[in-house]
Amino acid sequence: MTTALAQRALPFAKPAVLLICDMQEKFRPAIYHFDHVLSTADKLVKAAQILEIPTLATEQYPKGLGPTVPELASEIRGVKEHAIRDKSTFSMAANGLVLDMLKSASGKSLQYTDVEFILCGIESHVCVLQTALDLTHAGARVHVVRDGISSCNRNEVPIAVDTMRAAGATVSTSESLLFQLLAISGLIRDTKVRTAHAVETLCS
Repeated sequence: MTTALAQRALPFAKPAVLLICDMQEKFRPAIYHFDHVLSTADKLVKAAQILEIPTLATEQYPKGLGPTVPELASEIRGVKEHAIRDKSTFSMAANGLVLDMLKSASGKSLQYTDVEFILCGIESHVCVLQTALDLTHAGARVHVVRDGISSCNRNEVPIAVDTMRAAGATVSTSESLLFQLLAISGLIRDTKVRTAHAVETLCS
């Protein structure tokens, strides 16, 4: 295995960034298992608060579709480095939006290949899919949260997942991702037991 392939096989060889796609109020009654997706997104944001992972959220045409659901928006604003922006394109990565949001949140000018993206939200076969495809095409490593995505039509979800995986995205569960982040952070091995326990509690 080459060095590049070995590095790419490692879980989170680069800093993580959490992306939350269009978790808006108007979608609540339409999305299949919306409450489950919301619970997963909430868990990821709370972990981002603890692990200080930048969290970027988008809202698709909020004038018509409403803002991010309030319970999630309040958690996002609790993350040290965060941004919530509206968008008019399907992909979060179109027109450099993700990089602009990341610069706004962190104050750093970064490229897609400088970080690894954790992606959740809706809809899996439209905005989530196009975001994943754009990011992987740009050379970024993308971790799609399988229990953190959905669509109005439940049958669209597995097809979108297959497409994202074929494009090079890693598909995992929220619990698996959180334990990967804990493992590389050193929290389990050092004295920050409370922080590790707090993240582990989110998985219980």
